[in-house]
Amino acid sequence: AQTVCAPRGLLIEEARTNLSLQSQDFTQAAWTKILCAAASNQIGVDGVTNSAQTITANVGTTVEPQVVQGFTAAAGAHTRSIYAKAGTAGFVALGFGSGIGADGAWFNLTTGVVGTVAALTTATITYVGNGFYRCTITRMLGAGAVTMVIEPHTADNQTTWSPAGTETIVIWGDQTEFGAFPTSYIPTTSATVTRNADSATVPTGTWYNTAQGTFVANFDANAIVATARIIGTQNPGAALSFFNGTGQVSIFDGTNAYSANTATTKTLTKAASTFVGSALSVCLNSGTVGTAAGAGTYPFSGTTTIGLGSQAGTSLFLNGHIRSFSYYNYALT
Repeated sequence: AQTVCAPRGLLIEEARTNLSLQSQDFTQAAWTKILCAAASNQIGVDGVTNSAQTITANVGTTVEPQVVQGFTAAAGAHTRSIYAKAGTAGFVALGFGSGIGADGAWFNLTTGVVGTVAALTTATITYVGNGFYRCTITRMLGAGAVTMVIEPHTADNQTTWSPAGTETIVIWGDQTEFGAFPTSYIPTTSATVTRNADSATVPTGTWYNTAQGTFVANFDANAIVATARIIGTQNPGAALSFFNGTGQVSIFDGTNAYSANTATTKTLTKAASTFVGSALSVCLNSGTVGTAAGAGTYPFSGTTTIGLGSQAGTSLFLNGHIRSFSYYNYALT
């Protein structure tokens, strides 16, 4: 695996809470170690010595070494993530509940590939450098008590095995959040921690033209969320917005004009839109221009705030990066 060090732009994310306690210290009592031990003796993703822990399986027969912690879930989608690297064991499994096979996934920490994934669960793996991968699972949960589970393994889909007592993996930065996709890591100690939503806005002035204009943005999205704003306003309308769950981008003033091309997650994308009165147009990645007769100049005639990656910093967050943004007070081709 390779790490590409390049600026991705301004990160705009919604508010999230890490429900995992002691997210960087698995030696703490908040984490119960079952048939394994944790030792703080590795450099973490943050580059700090001893901020990551080695998990060593105990000698046993047909067992599953586990690091677990309980939490109270709300009804809905939850996402678990952890940064892990191979030790003498090359797999980690994440789950909700006592059995990974029923509600979790295995990850190959040598090849960087997602292994077996339980039904109704989705999983991703992303290399972040120094041998660490961020492994994530997402699953719908019912309201009530749930257990977060981390397991070292020597093979994929390994429900029981007989450790020799020398098998290890290294872990750092556990996160459990209420949401259908992972967001950036939020460290915790003895209590849950909430990260505030990101807000980046531009107040309009005499330079803003209510009759016509053009917006251009280079961006990426960590998830395609319908109606998320790439360039929004303080009104319901948006210069650039996700039209639906397929990744099409629209300009919206009460009636959509939407792109023929679609965006994909975690990929740099370029989009542009124009309005001349109620005539709307939008283009994505040099594709076919989509046009529509809008509902009028609303809300562009009443725009006082432009929101980068949100509806003016209050809602409908992009959950991605704005690399660049341009506004022209006339309609370009």
